[in-house]
Amino acid sequence: MPADPHLFEGEGERFRRYARLLIDPVQRTLEIYNHDLFFQAKVYDQLYGDIQRRFAPLRQSDSNDDFFQQLVIESYKALPLRSELTSEPFEVSVHMIRIEATPDNETGRPAPEGIHRDGYHFGSIHLMQRRNIHGAANHIYDLEKNLIHQTFLEEPLDSIYFDDSAIFHGVSPFEPKDKAQRATRDMLILLYQPLSCSPQRPSPKRLLRKF
Repeated sequence: MPADPHLFEGEGERFRRYARLLIDPVQRTLEIYNHDLFFQAKVYDQLYGDIQRRFAPLRQSDSNDDFFQQLVIESYKALPLRSELTSEPFEVSVHMIRIEATPDNETGRPAPEGIHRDGYHFGSIHLMQRRNIHGAANHIYDLEKNLIHQTFLEEPLDSIYFDDSAIFHGVSPFEPKDKAQRATRDMLILLYQPLSCSPQRPSPKRLLRKF
């Protein structure tokens, strides 16, 4: 996976791919936009906010994968949408992220932005792989940033779904159990919001599937 080019010095090793999808619940379609920049406001992300970030795109084999598409769709269907949003097209920001700790850099930092919100209506966090890791606890905080829940995502597809307006969240650093070997944490992050609320630029899109 290509390196994340936007990490600041000392933030560790992070690799990333990104895509922007569109779910239309009326037409029952899942589409993918032409690859473009990703933007979050600084009010939500103090470290990387207000920066137009360019990440490597998802490979076509990833975006065309049937399981991936079904996960995006079923995660959308699980969202507790208010009735006025059930017919709204929803943008999905897809982030495939790998964090590593190595013998030369023994601390992995899954959330260098610390305790944060993402600035989307909803999000889901899915573990793809966890290997040789000690640490990486997922923390959920109330709006006063008091810790209210802690859990470890340990098995593939262990997941967290959240209402971004109701909580803050973060992940603690990790280190290798075996310090002579690389430690790897692979995550799929899906961020959902009505298209009308999107800060991203419009661009052409193509159909992935009907559902």
